[in-house]
Amino acid sequence: MNLKDETNQIRRTYIQNRDFDKAFQLLLNIKKCHLDEAKQNDTIPEYQNLGFLDYEIANSEFTRNNFDEAVQYYKSSNDYFKQAEDWVGVAVGDYMLAYAEYYTGKIELQEVYDITKGSLSKLSQFLSDGVESGRCERWIVNIIIQCFYYAAQGNFLEDAQEWHDKLADLEIVRLNNNADELEPPGTTCQNYIYFRMHIASKAILSYLLKDYDASLGYFAEYLDLNLSEWGSRNPYVPMSFDDIVEITRDYWYAGRALKEAGFKERAITAWNKGLSLPVEYSNLYYQNKIRQELERL
Repeated sequence: MNLKDETNQIRRTYIQNRDFDKAFQLLLNIKKCHLDEAKQNDTIPEYQNLGFLDYEIANSEFTRNNFDEAVQYYKSSNDYFKQAEDWVGVAVGDYMLAYAEYYTGKIELQEVYDITKGSLSKLSQFLSDGVESGRCERWIVNIIIQCFYYAAQGNFLEDAQEWHDKLADLEIVRLNNNADELEPPGTTCQNYIYFRMHIASKAILSYLLKDYDASLGYFAEYLDLNLSEWGSRNPYVPMSFDDIVEITRDYWYAGRALKEAGFKERAITAWNKGLSLPVEYSNLYYQNKIRQELERL
């Protein structure tokens, strides 16, 4: 079994079942083997393996809300990628490191936004040059949606509109917005993640534009809330989002939209739903924002 298959199996077997401690320990054990191998075989592939492993360990720590530890592993991952001359890995690592540093309060919103845009520019150039196209394409989609979230959080309205439009123009998003191209409901695949991302961006952009009815209509498509006055659940969106990173953010925005539309008690219901979700998967950050909203009522 190669390294990617090993880590994917750990993700499926342990991380998706929330046995994060076991996953973390297994990743450390695999890393020890590769460290021993690197001492005997000082080659670029071994440094690349170590970079990939520290990246996976960082993700594991980040998922468990161990943000300071995640920052250290993202840094060491990037160091290994530089030794391996894996510049795609470095661009991704810069983005993820800034993401973790923002959560720990080490950098401000404008800085993480600028770093993220810089990583996107590098990956777009690599894609244009034909360097690891598949890897670049996957990360470009993820980083575009993250740029949208940062712009929304900073209330950079023009930027948020631009990122929303770029996301909508991506081929993988356009294909997945065609119901005929989607697999039957209930299938858990990457397609649904992109599909939900696009609906979420429409919901949040509508909130920023103060079109609260439209915003709640989009949230009705996929959140576990009774928003039947505004819309109905989209049959092509899976029912459970407990393992979606930062899904609490969507409940935070939905609650704000309900509050602005004059439905204070229903806003509280939306926020309480966000607070009821697992603290893992980086939900803690937006759960703290929800607590701040509740304290201001």
